[in-house]
Amino acid sequence: MVDMPTAETFLHAPITEALIDIRTELPPEISLDILSSFHNEIKEEFPDKKKRQMWAGVLELKPGENPQVKSDKSGLDGFLFRSEKGQKIVQARLDGFTFNKLKPYQSWEIFSEEAKVHWERFVRLAKPKKITRIALRYINRIEVPYTSSEIDLEKYLNTYPVVPPSVDCTVSNFLMRLMLENKKIDAKALVHQTVEEARDKLLPIILDIDASMDSSFELNNEILWEKMSKLRDFKNSIFFESITEETKELFR
Repeated sequence: MVDMPTAETFLHAPITEALIDIRTELPPEISLDILSSFHNEIKEEFPDKKKRQMWAGVLELKPGENPQVKSDKSGLDGFLFRSEKGQKIVQARLDGFTFNKLKPYQSWEIFSEEAKVHWERFVRLAKPKKITRIALRYINRIEVPYTSSEIDLEKYLNTYPVVPPSVDCTVSNFLMRLMLENKKIDAKALVHQTVEEARDKLLPIILDIDASMDSSFELNNEILWEKMSKLRDFKNSIFFESITEETKELFR
């Protein structure tokens, strides 16, 4: 068994956004009007209220024909409530709840405790019958020193695209997508890595980790946050093993 890497708290964490998402099955009598009233309890801290538009469709592609949308589903499915500076967002939807925290990010303890407070409000209002999916997503922006057109990936990342030595070229940009499975806790993580345009001799590397569990279970806060804690450990193992010691020094 491989030991879980220590979750170090960095002085200059590279997290630009973190979110906790809890998908639920709501009773049929819960309407958008009821979800709208969520704002009554939080409008002092979250004054900005916006409707949330949902769209889903099936795009059919056939040789020699133009793409066609065979079916689509669109409409309002909930509300977003933003804090005055836009650094926090609470979502109350017909399919669940999300709490977003934008930079600056302090710690998991502070982030999760605040999410729990808003989640309990959502439970009192929307009375979810059960939880169908949970997710934890962290988007990291890692700014590394950059002085040439060649990206020295192995200096900062442990996971990166490799070009065969026989190919006479260098990597100047990349986009990598990985789907990782943790069968021990029945979880998956969608990992995206890419780079943005270099500025001021710094190259931003984006490491986006979206860990989730698709298991359905009855509404139980103890079980929910136990599962969320395991999901966080899974997310941390990917993050800390994906970066080198030299990268960690940038955050300390």
